Amino acid sequence: MIAFPRLAGTIYEQQANQLIKAEIEKLGLNPESQKFTFSTFYPRIYKKLAFTSISWLLIVFFIYINTIFILINIIILSLLFIPLILLTRNPEDIRIGKNFESENIFVKINAKNQGSRERFDKKFEFLLLCHKDSKSQRLTITIRSINIKIWIYSLIIAVICLLLKYFFLSNIFFNIFVICVIGINCLNTFLININTTGNKSPGAIDNASGVAIVLELLTYFSEPKNRLKNIDLWFIFTGAEENGTMGIRNFYKKHIKQYPHKELRYLNFDSLGSHLDTFAVKNKLQHTQFFKLFVELSKELNPTYHIKYFVFAVNRSDGYYLKNKNFKGLGFADKKVYKYIHSSQDTVDKVDSDFLEAFCKVIAKFLEEYDNNMDKNLI
Repeated sequence: MIAFPRLAGTIYEQQANQLIKAEIEKLGLNPESQKFTFSTFYPRIYKKLAFTSISWLLIVFFIYINTIFILINIIILSLLFIPLILLTRNPEDIRIGKNFESENIFVKINAKNQGSRERFDKKFEFLLLCHKDSKSQRLTITIRSINIKIWIYSLIIAVICLLLKYFFLSNIFFNIFVICVIGINCLNTFLININTTGNKSPGAIDNASGVAIVLELLTYFSEPKNRLKNIDLWFIFTGAEENGTMGIRNFYKKHIKQYPHKELRYLNFDSLGSHLDTFAVKNKLQHTQFFKLFVELSKELNPTYHIKYFVFAVNRSDGYYLKNKNFKGLGFADKKVYKYIHSSQDTVDKVDSDFLEAFCKVIAKFLEEYDNNMDKNLI
């Protein structure tokens, strides 16, 4: 339906918005809209400034002209980045450079038993999330991932080597090794800087697949007979996810910030092809009935699970943002098709419609079972 280039802030994203709204209206529902303004400074400029500055400092410390020269560089970069670090704590509020318009589209289907929900120990809101914008990039996602990892590892090694150089070792062979490590870091910084964003990706995998799933689930649960008894369902199509998760940031502030963490769960659908990769944070979640129930019901899909601590992530997602807000949930993708996304090869033929249908049935069953278990006070 929306498998065409639709970079956030362009008329193409607006076309996708209208198509999604039309599909929702066909169900007899009124889609709500949350429009917002965003700048591309945070995802496109700030990162390049930060990586370049750190690489430059490695060079400065290695050549060591004198202490004053080092202090001048540190002071200048501190004066530049301390305000930026404070500013980027809330990147959705940044208005540096050219500003663009985007919007979130959402529908809320309330539980049937609104009046009787107070008798339960746990009341839940479920967010069914997907982003609707797409983007293309000069470098493939595989190259970018390797690029970032090498940059981080070379930085760590370079810092250790510089400490050794100043306090323990300082000979020509060791210095040549340090030069090579810093050179690798600078090369990867160069690759980061030449990577550009465009509007050439049809975005069938990333993330028309997620949009299709959320629309299909909305179609099912919009039927009065299928509505859940005790759980409110939010069907959310975020904008500008590919520009620093601006959509979910704005949505959180206005619509879900007030919900206690124990009352909200999320399911984030982002880049599905023909295989299911499930992502969760390694904490108490995997020991809950919420997680165990999904594992049991999804066996037929033979998913791959990625359960780990998320300390740091360069590539942001709506689910990652909610995780950082201490909400619990699951993210879904297909790592086997990552090589195609953010490129002109992200086309409809890479998405298995039968797989998406089977996955939708699993999610619907999961939500219904979870709802029934709440009614029995088992969850």
